[in-house]
Amino acid sequence: MRALLLGPVLVLGPIAAMAQIDLMKDCQRFEQPERAISACTELLRVLPNAAPVYNHRGVAYMQRGEFARAIADYTEAIRLSPRDAWPHYNRGRALLEQNDFAAAIEDFTQAIARRSDNALAYNGRAWAYYKLGKLEEAMHDVNVALVVDPGYAAAFDTRGHLFEAQGRRREAIADLRQALKLDPDNPLAHVTREA
Repeated sequence: MRALLLGPVLVLGPIAAMAQIDLMKDCQRFEQPERAISACTELLRVLPNAAPVYNHRGVAYMQRGEFARAIADYTEAIRLSPRDAWPHYNRGRALLEQNDFAAAIEDFTQAIARRSDNALAYNGRAWAYYKLGKLEEAMHDVNVALVVDPGYAAAFDTRGHLFEAQGRRREAIADLRQALKLDPDNPLAHVTREA
């Protein structure tokens, strides 16, 4: 039997192909991280060089708060597919969670270099700059994020925090209200706005 590689799915026959398609779907069930990790791990036994699978498993590890394991998977995804922006972005997020702001900035910068329209990476880098007290750089990046995606609630939330840090309370409240309008389920904007 011959094997044919089609994207991340190795086709061995109709039954094996369907099983792998099911595993790929499960690998992306981030709302069920244990299931996703199990499926991704199984796929990696067959496809050890599948960068997207490492990236997906990293996301599932993040959902469980296992940041070191997530970073390891993102690092492997980057090694296997260095031009892909998403593992850099995701590793930046994990590094933010570990308060490694300088390393997070580097990863967000790499994500932006690979995909300049990545509002998520600009916002992530803005937050890392904010945490380092670099408010000017942070404001620049969050404003770029809002140019790229004018309806990005998290960027309004970030900019609200930046305005607050600069003592610009009215602008902070306006941005936090906008974040709530765009994403009414954002608990952080509710808490900040009440403060």
